[in-house]
Amino acid sequence: HAPKIVVVPLPEDKIGEVIGPGGKMIRALIAQFEVEIDVQDDGNAVISGVDQDKVNLCAKHIANMVREIL
Repeated sequence: HAPKIVVVPLPEDKIGEVIGPGGKMIRALIAQFEVEIDVQDDGNAVISGVDQDKVNLCAKHIANMVREIL
């Protein structure tokens, strides 16, 4: 039952999108996927939880939020 951890690098200009106004977006992600999310000073989002599938889904969701559309 060790926690599963995935790190998603966030572009500096997209960190605010992931956190949202007043932390609203990040709290919604934590509740939706039942994970912990820690946005670190170096711009990485560390996602951890006991359910590997939920951790992976959350990581994919965040990666899609910050993806550059060409």
